[in-house]
Amino acid sequence: GFVDRSIPRGLGIDARVPDVSRMAPQPKMGAGHFVGRLTGDLSDIELAGRASVDDLSLAGYTLANAQGPVSVRFAKKELTVKADAAGKGGGGKGVLGALIGASPRARITLSRLADGRILIRSLDGTGAGVTLKAEGSRTLLSGPRFSGDLTVSNLAAARPAASGLLKARWSAARGGKGKPWAFTADAKGTTFATGMAELDRLLGQSPRLQAAAAYKDGAWAFS
Repeated sequence: GFVDRSIPRGLGIDARVPDVSRMAPQPKMGAGHFVGRLTGDLSDIELAGRASVDDLSLAGYTLANAQGPVSVRFAKKELTVKADAAGKGGGGKGVLGALIGASPRARITLSRLADGRILIRSLDGTGAGVTLKAEGSRTLLSGPRFSGDLTVSNLAAARPAASGLLKARWSAARGGKGKPWAFTADAKGTTFATGMAELDRLLGQSPRLQAAAAYKDGAWAFS
């Protein structure tokens, strides 16, 4: 790549990378291209433009290309990344391929805080059979918290005779340094069917599952 210093406001950047996986091993990625501008000063600097990555793959799912606007800003000792990516040419066998589909879309904002921790501030994703919306926060008196909603509509991807909708509300939070992570989940089916007659008779069309768990020092506790 090269830096164009002729632009009067900031530095124009046009960079190509033949193998993005050398910088970020997961998911596997091929060639990447970024066109944008670097602006600001050492106290508040931002790189913003448009990025494109080819040949992504993860767990049997492949995506021919993902591209969209991206920005990276460093200010007040925090690094914030924003990206809005649209995919095309997606496919794969099994549940993951059917849920994500050919043209997924994802938007994310995440920050590396001054103390080194990573905070996902927002995450929205849409696929052929799944929708995810989530947001994160942190207060002065507690640790990070992340919560969101997940909707799965293409249940036949898991089992051909399955049908209906599955919606779940979930959260992950840490009370503070030294305290465990607390996880909760509340999932409910609508006109739900697994395709297994006996199990469907027991569950009904609107089954509900509520669960809670805690994680600390490599150990899980469920309730």
